[in-house]
Amino acid sequence: FDPTGASWQLLQGLSGMFSGGLWGAGFGEGTPESIPIAASDFIYAVIGEELGYVGCLLVVLLFLGFFSRAYRVAKFTSEPFGALLVIGFTTAIALQTFLNIGGVTKTVPLTGIPLPFISHGGSSLITMFTCLGLILAIADSTHPELEKTAKKKSAKRSAKAKRSE
Repeated sequence: FDPTGASWQLLQGLSGMFSGGLWGAGFGEGTPESIPIAASDFIYAVIGEELGYVGCLLVVLLFLGFFSRAYRVAKFTSEPFGALLVIGFTTAIALQTFLNIGGVTKTVPLTGIPLPFISHGGSSLITMFTCLGLILAIADSTHPELEKTAKKKSAKRSAKAKRSE
C-alpha cells in the first residue's frame, strides 16, 4: 500500500501481474480493468495476470529470439549501410522493449513507452512494423552464399588457431 498514492498505477499493475502466479488466470480470464492503461503501457502486466510467469517468460524469450535473428541479419549483410540500419532498428526496438518491461516490473522508472508489437497504439505500431519491414527487406537481400562463406571463414580461423597452439 502506498499512502501517498504516488505509485498507484504501478502498484495496480504489479498486483495484477503477481496475481497471475505461475500459470495465470487463463487467456481472457483476467481483470485488466483493474490495471490502469492496460491496453498500452501496462500490457505486460495483463500478460502476467492472464498467462502467468510462464507467459511473461515466453514473451521475453520471443523478443530475445527476434533480437538475435535481427542482429544475425546485420552480421551477414554485405552492405554496411544495411547492417547499420538493421542494428539501429533492432537496438531501438530492444530498448523500447526493455523500458516497457522494466517499467512495469519496477526495474527501471516507468516511462510510458508501449511494448513493441503488442501494446495498443497507432503510431507506435506503425513505426514498429515499418522497422520490421525494413529489417525483413534487408534480410531478403542478404545472399545465402554469404552465410556459407562466413561459416567457412570461421571454420578456417578455428582450425588455424588450433594449429598455432
